[in-house]
Order: sequence, then C-alpha cells, then structure tokens
Amino acid sequence: MFDCKLKTTLFCPKCNNVLQITESNVTLSKHDNKVKGLYIAFEGIDGSGKTLQSQKMAKTLRSKGYNITYVREPWDEKLKNFLYNHELEPDVETYVFAIDRIMLQRKIVLKALKEGNIVISDRSVYASLAYQGARGLPLEFILFVNRTVKMPDIVILLDIPVDEALERIKRRRRTRFEEREYLEKVREIYLKLPQIFRNTIFIVVDASKNINEVEREIQIRLIPILKNSLDR
Repeated sequence: MFDCKLKTTLFCPKCNNVLQITESNVTLSKHDNKVKGLYIAFEGIDGSGKTLQSQKMAKTLRSKGYNITYVREPWDEKLKNFLYNHELEPDVETYVFAIDRIMLQRKIVLKALKEGNIVISDRSVYASLAYQGARGLPLEFILFVNRTVKMPDIVILLDIPVDEALERIKRRRRTRFEEREYLEKVREIYLKLPQIFRNTIFIVVDASKNINEVEREIQIRLIPILKNSLDR
C-alpha cells in the first residue's frame, strides 16, 4: 500500500484563473495478501533492450522450472494503436494507459499471481510515471489514476544514455515517445524511482553493455532473490 498527497487545482474555463486548490491523501489499493507469485517488470527508455531481455529472462526461468506468465504493455491492440496514432493531452494519455493496464491485470496478471506464477512484464505502471511524468504531470496524479493497479514486486531498470538508445533504434520508424529531449526527461525520472519507491526491489543495470553481459548481470542479481522468495 502506498500513501501520497494529491494537489488538485480547479481553473475557470473562461478566464483560466485559479478558482480552488485542494489537497487530499491518496492510498493505492491493497491487493490480496494470499498472492503466491511474483510480479517482475522490465523498465527503461526505448532502445534500452527491455523487450529482448524480458523475453530472455522468461525463457531462462522456464528452463529452471518456474511457471512464467509473460505480458507486455500496452496490451490491448486497439488501445495501443489509438495511443500511438493520436496526439493526446498528457492526462488523457495517462487515463488510456491506465485502462489498458487495469484490463491486463484483471484478465491475466492477478490470476497468474494467485496461482503462484512469476509474471514478467515488459513495462508497468512505472512506465506511466516516467513517460507521462516527463510530459509534466505530477507523479501523484499518475498514481491516483492507477490507484487500483498492483505495483510490481521487482523492477529490472535497464539504464542507457539516450544517444546510445536512439542509435540502436535508428532503423525503425520512431514514435512521438522516442524524441531525444523527451527521452532525457524520461530517463531522469526513471533513475529517481528507486529512491521514491523504497518498498520495491529495483535492480538497475547498465544496458549499454553487450546483450550477453546484460543478460548475465540480470540473472546473477535476480535469481538469488527469486530463490529466497519462492523456494522456501
């Protein structure tokens, strides 16, 4: 459970003057304590290699006998196309990502966790905090919109300089989420998250290394945590 304070400002629709400012405490929902599985999210800016590394880790853990459920955000193809093909206000963007995330969790993630599976997710609510936060939204607002979402237990944060990330993805058609200045802000927020969410295990990995080195470091740091958490 996570408590934070949300400040809401009400503006006049005609003159844009501030009419009212209110503050309220926000508490994210507490999920079923009987959940036996672990929720692991791979995060990082575009070009960090999170999709490749999350898929590799899912394959490795399956080979070790773990029951793995692999998911990716955005999940719903229609919502994904809508998000990537329309210029949206930051708050609207946050709501759409949250709708997609809530559906994914209710249909797949929470059920898998109750069955004792390890859920490996390519992105999570932390992506909204980084990407929509980089568009100027307060993190408290993003958390409030996602207040019913289960937060990951472990986050693999793949960190890489923006120029290197963009070099990796230069051959593909860029989306509006992949502009250099914007990604600098996204990376900055990502690197602050381990200090904000101290109850979550963050494993920060230098993703500028070659693929095999990154994979090996993730395994070395993650697998002992899984053994302590699940093999008791």
